[in-house]
Amino acid sequence: VHGRKPLKEASGYIVSCDAALVTLSNKTVVGKTIPAKLIMAMAFSKPIIAMLGGDGKDVLTNANGAVFAEEDATSLALAIDNMASLDKKQRKNLGDNNFSYYSKNFSIDNVLDSIELSFRK
Repeated sequence: VHGRKPLKEASGYIVSCDAALVTLSNKTVVGKTIPAKLIMAMAFSKPIIAMLGGDGKDVLTNANGAVFAEEDATSLALAIDNMASLDKKQRKNLGDNNFSYYSKNFSIDNVLDSIELSFRK
């Protein structure tokens, strides 16, 4: 599924997938950001096949919830094979790691707490 989707539709796709593919070209400033699709996949406890750099890659590295690919077809195919070769428990562990990181860093309660703390300073 390609292109921007409404939240309700996008969440349906993510719920039904075994792993999420998160790509973002690293050739522009946007490529240094954390894409919303990455945060959504983390919120749904999905393991991620990631082809991105910048802060998004840093988040997934810290979360320990992804298999990474470089920006080329061969590397992406290898990352997909690597994810497919993991057993169900290993994929669940990656997804659980992503959800744990999401809960600590991106949940609405934590974001609001961070904003409130900033205002108190």
